[in-house]
Amino acid sequence: MKNKIFLAALAILFIVTNGCTDLDSESYSELTEQNAYTNETTLLNGLSGVYGTLGFYTDAYFKMVIPATDEGICPTRGADWNSSDLRNLHSHLWTPENGEINGAYNSISGAISKCNAFIDAVENGGFSSEAVDVMIGETRFLRAFYYYLLCDNFGIAPIITTQLKEAPMQSTRKQLFDFILSELNEIETILPEINEYGRVDRNAIWFLKAKLFLNAEVYVDSEMLGEALVECNKIIASNTYHLYNEGNSDSSREFLDIFANDNDQADKRVENIFTIRFNSQTDDWGKAFFLQQNTLHYNLQEKYGLAESPWNGFATIRDAVERYDAVEGNNNIWTSEDQRFKCILTGQQYDNAGVALTERDESIPLNFTIDFRSLENATESNGARVLKWVPGGVLISHFINNDFTIFRFADVILMKAEILARQNGGTITSEALELINVIRRRSNATELTSATMDDLLDERGREFLWEFWRRNDLIRFNKFTTVAWDLKTNIGETYRNLYSIPTSQISNNPNLKQNSGY
Repeated sequence: MKNKIFLAALAILFIVTNGCTDLDSESYSELTEQNAYTNETTLLNGLSGVYGTLGFYTDAYFKMVIPATDEGICPTRGADWNSSDLRNLHSHLWTPENGEINGAYNSISGAISKCNAFIDAVENGGFSSEAVDVMIGETRFLRAFYYYLLCDNFGIAPIITTQLKEAPMQSTRKQLFDFILSELNEIETILPEINEYGRVDRNAIWFLKAKLFLNAEVYVDSEMLGEALVECNKIIASNTYHLYNEGNSDSSREFLDIFANDNDQADKRVENIFTIRFNSQTDDWGKAFFLQQNTLHYNLQEKYGLAESPWNGFATIRDAVERYDAVEGNNNIWTSEDQRFKCILTGQQYDNAGVALTERDESIPLNFTIDFRSLENATESNGARVLKWVPGGVLISHFINNDFTIFRFADVILMKAEILARQNGGTITSEALELINVIRRRSNATELTSATMDDLLDERGREFLWEFWRRNDLIRFNKFTTVAWDLKTNIGETYRNLYSIPTSQISNNPNLKQNSGY
């Protein structure tokens, strides 16, 4: 009977779990009486599947948040990438019918459902031990993180903690905020301060609480900077994580090492608080890292050892390139002393033998410009490309082996700098300036002798390029809907600080209401 309860509760938990964490995992895509949860080992396999729900983050979530900011764009290139949904995200003209927004909303909601299914199965199964409590705590953290994404991007959403038989009611942003905080507080003493790599620990809780409190004025019209500072200081005092290569004179160690294909190695993961583990050889389309496929040109496959041809879609824009104090040289090539700029590809591209590459039309050089002909009719070479996660190792299909870190210790440092500045009326204190310079020194950027809040926002833009925090930052600094940038002139529509609730979601659940302005 117990196994039948598991099967019913876990009918929707179908993701293949291989490669998700360090846990020994097997596929639970087909639950039977033989492989249903019977002990802690099989529970660990199921927990791996729960972590597998993070797979959408570098795909569906990326496609919603990156092109809506001043660090990403996906123009139409001839017959390729002819998506008005992606173009309208960049130009801030999206509607409730936007497919990319709906895709992200569906993915977040589905991930929450799978977390609920796992929790229901464990609780209905009568398991009881400290290890099981930790597994439930980890799942509740992931669910809280997903609700954070809903709170941040949509503002309103149903709060669902178990499988329902009727359409749920919609919750306010304040209710979402309170629920997330309550969940994090309840599991704070359950999770260990240090967990095995790929599994969340107490530091991840403190990080997410810091984000909640730092953005509280946006979310719930309440200033909670003191609370945010407490959480940042907890992480710093724990001494569990630190900046990679801080104070190290070894010139072979660089900023981009922490994004490399072997960034799961102990010496490179030292600042990775909350990380999605990927493995090209075991991942599938439901849970795989293929972000580089979206940006690299078709003819860069061989240079970067990719198993399949890239898709030549997404790029970054002039605003992001110039943020690095970059200078233009010959043949559209931009350079900067800042190591973080090395992930941006500009100018003429070459193969590994030094031979100049071309577009698919062999008469046209593959020469990445930082400007665009237009959103509707870009060339194959328009737009600087972001190669932050350089592929390597054995690659299968379109997937890479690099792990993707959602929470980095560097963010703790810059959050603390921002908190201190905001507590000082928006003026950068000497302590905040030193924190900014700690980040700049490790990437060989010139130290600042003074800074403004705009400088701090720019520093966040340089440090976390394409790490999915830019929209969140721009809104907190009141720049998301009030400032124009390359190929985006629509400003003043502050209601766009929240995405529209997708029309299809409202059609499926009449209890959902649309955000104002749409």
